[in-house]
Amino acid sequence: MTVLATDSERDRIRFLIHTGLRKSEFANLRWKGVDLKAGVITIPRSKNGETRHVPMTSVVRATLGRMARPIDPSLLVFPSSDGTPHTHWAEKAFPEAVRAARIQDFRFHDLRHTFASRLAMEGVDLLTIKDLGGWKTLSMVQRYSHLSPSHRNNAIERLATRKVERELATSDGVAL
Repeated sequence: MTVLATDSERDRIRFLIHTGLRKSEFANLRWKGVDLKAGVITIPRSKNGETRHVPMTSVVRATLGRMARPIDPSLLVFPSSDGTPHTHWAEKAFPEAVRAARIQDFRFHDLRHTFASRLAMEGVDLLTIKDLGGWKTLSMVQRYSHLSPSHRNNAIERLATRKVERELATSDGVAL
């Protein structure tokens, strides 16, 4: 059984993980804010009241490129069946999918944490993550970007695999 039943639902999850948009930014995103040529999504008024420009990953570009683009740019990118913001999907369908997948303690907003955490684990600096996610302060970014246990283990293991350590061990014949 596939928990996310449609390609559209799977695309939404990928889109959110690759943009870090807030629920309201996602639900209210209109085609006039999507510039596929420049590879930028414009959020006219983010949570902090400012305009925000989110660069698109290749995944986001491909997702949006597959979608039918309406003639009217004021229409929503991810509308409900009646053309209104699709809050039902985020508030009902998404939690149901999480429960069906037997994922414990995971909310829609955690997709934003996933966005920040993945950037951090790829070595992106906190100032850049702050800018990409539209956070006002570094302390907020730190609350969002969590390192996975395997990432932490790999990071600490770098001490054992450092080139300098290997050179020292072979130059004086002592294993460190």
